[in-house]
Amino acid sequence: MSKTENDRRPQLSIVTLMILSLGSSCNRPVQVTRIPNPTTQQPRPCALVTDLPFEPNDKEFKFQIWSEPGSTKSARTFHVFLYGNPNLTYDKSEFDLEANKPQVITVKRKQGSTSLVEVIARPDDESCQGIDQTINFGFRASIKTELPHELVGGSKQAFTVKLIDEQGKSVALKAPAFVRLIGSNAKLRIYDNIPDATVDIPLQTGANATPLIEVLPDKLIAGGNGSVQAELHAAEQYVLASSDAIAFVIPVAVWLQVFMAVLGGLLNAFYSVLKLIADSTKETWRDVGVKAGIGVVGGIVAVLFADKAALIGLKVDQTSLAGYVALGFVVSYFGIDSFLSKLKPSSSGPTSQAAPTVTSVDPVTGKQGIPVTLHGSGFQKGATVTFGTSQVLSTYVDSNTIAAAVPAIAPGLVPITVTNPDGNKRTLDSAFTVT
Repeated sequence: MSKTENDRRPQLSIVTLMILSLGSSCNRPVQVTRIPNPTTQQPRPCALVTDLPFEPNDKEFKFQIWSEPGSTKSARTFHVFLYGNPNLTYDKSEFDLEANKPQVITVKRKQGSTSLVEVIARPDDESCQGIDQTINFGFRASIKTELPHELVGGSKQAFTVKLIDEQGKSVALKAPAFVRLIGSNAKLRIYDNIPDATVDIPLQTGANATPLIEVLPDKLIAGGNGSVQAELHAAEQYVLASSDAIAFVIPVAVWLQVFMAVLGGLLNAFYSVLKLIADSTKETWRDVGVKAGIGVVGGIVAVLFADKAALIGLKVDQTSLAGYVALGFVVSYFGIDSFLSKLKPSSSGPTSQAAPTVTSVDPVTGKQGIPVTLHGSGFQKGATVTFGTSQVLSTYVDSNTIAAAVPAIAPGLVPITVTNPDGNKRTLDSAFTVT
């Protein structure tokens, strides 16, 4: 090639000359996705077009290059350069491209060459758009990412990104590339950069990445759900592999957990206040205060043992404020309050009372068989009456009155005793004179 021809050869940037290459031993095939250039470019007066396949099946294949129909300069002849590639050989490295006459190029892939390579063609006219296209000879990639299931907002978390093969072993990169982390409901930060929804982690040649990133959830206080996805990029133009999104939860801040759980515990006391105002209960303001104290304690206990709630059949959503309100109420009302209520003496059934009192007998004298009425207090159904040592038949009238009859006993002054079923009894000395 003459010096003049070398001077005509278009110069390429370092990025354009970079040959992309990766190992091809991974199990899951991932199609390389080209990323559209977001910048708006003015349409060129001419452009080269190719039918170069993305995934050639053979080690030797052919493709065509022609000028784009309708270009303002498509009628002229271009001199086109195919740039050397260490992984490919062309049957012609430069040629003249006449209008409406495609050039057929034969390509051979070198034995054992890398799987992902770039084909570059440039016309001698810099105003014309050339070709810069990647072809894939069986590139395979699988990304393994690890992230804790639970993230605490504002703390640094170890995020592992690895390329792995079918045996689960790490695959080292052989060309410059980077991993892009994409956060959903979470902003990410690395190397003290400004937090953003995406961060790029450069991967050094022959190494994988285990960076330390900072996760800043959008719902820091109230909790929520989020995810992070990893993509392997190269040359800013292609996504070479992509992982599944990793879901994680952001728990409610601890102080807010306690506040909402205590609020739930106080609902029981609030209900007692409403009943007290409506005068539909025998509770007092002291009882309300006790239940308020139980609510505070119950809320704190609920937070301390929230992770053990499953043991009693409860499932607590640690990202939900309502979940902590409900848990605080359950622990306070069905737990502590119910337990303390069982410790109180039951109001149902017979209970021990004071001994009965006998105040008078009517009449105070009489013969055997005459009716006698006893007056007093604390009499119970089933109470017995004794004149001296002789028990007589008696009839319970009410708690203040019992009717009886004088038994067959010797004349004289005798005491009368009333005995309740609970064993309490009272004696009125010199109560009756038998004649």
